[in-house]
Amino acid sequence: MNITMKKPFIWIPAALFCALLWGSAFPAVKSGYELFQVDTTHVFSILVFAGFRFTLAGLLTLLMAVLFLKKIPRVEKSERKGIVLLGLVQTTLQYTFFYIALSNTTGVNGSILSATSGFIAVVFAALYYKNDRLTMGKVVGCVIGLVGIILLNLGEGEISTNFSMFGEGFMLLSAALSGLGTLMSKELTGKTHPFAVSGYQLFLGGAVLSIIGLLGGGRLTPTGPEAYLLLLYLALLSCLAFGIWTILLKYHQMSKISIFKAMIPVFGSFLSVVFLGEPLHPSALFSLLLIVAGIVVLNRWKTSAT
Repeated sequence: MNITMKKPFIWIPAALFCALLWGSAFPAVKSGYELFQVDTTHVFSILVFAGFRFTLAGLLTLLMAVLFLKKIPRVEKSERKGIVLLGLVQTTLQYTFFYIALSNTTGVNGSILSATSGFIAVVFAALYYKNDRLTMGKVVGCVIGLVGIILLNLGEGEISTNFSMFGEGFMLLSAALSGLGTLMSKELTGKTHPFAVSGYQLFLGGAVLSIIGLLGGGRLTPTGPEAYLLLLYLALLSCLAFGIWTILLKYHQMSKISIFKAMIPVFGSFLSVVFLGEPLHPSALFSLLLIVAGIVVLNRWKTSAT
């Protein structure tokens, strides 16, 4: 796995697969709200739902690590604080700000700002790694991809120019935390197996989310076996996506991988059409082409960077 993940015909489909899994969470979460009768106006109930999902995802990831490593994955003592901090940043804080923001901004603004996490990660990589600096190709690629995301969301309504700290501000903060979490994940994989990094941070971050939600009065009311199966699917997709993504970060430049997150809202839109019967705006296909073009430009623009 360590060798093949370095080959383009493996890592590119792997990055797209992660984006597809995360994109599938859009219709799955919406269905989950119905199956668990989640009051979407009550942030703490949403946090309980997210917390249970990520805690279970962490357990599944650790189980997968045991299957691969033939032993319980260990974390070096020097890395333990980093794993805990990563769980709080990438799972607990990111999703807390994300869900609070969703209830205080429009769906269009939220989708666009949330999708900037991949571009923010490109900037963080340039600031932290000397061999991953911000080149003209990366800037052009990010701009093209961002335009594609904006066009994709314009089909859902107009962009609001109003700015609320608890809405747009928190969504930008959530995106920044996601980018920071990507940087932290890459650093931690230097000494710790990627599945261990992903598994422990998901479990810890999800557990804290669950506690916050329950203390705030959040409740879930499952309507039947389908609810638990859907929760299992959401956990499994997070397990696979975060696990594979962390492996990719270990062996590749952060900017090359992070830009693929721009595909998440595209997959989310198309899968919502398939599974929820939502309308597909004509601009969606053009948006897809722009985002793909942005990814190609960022990864293929010839520079002197190594």
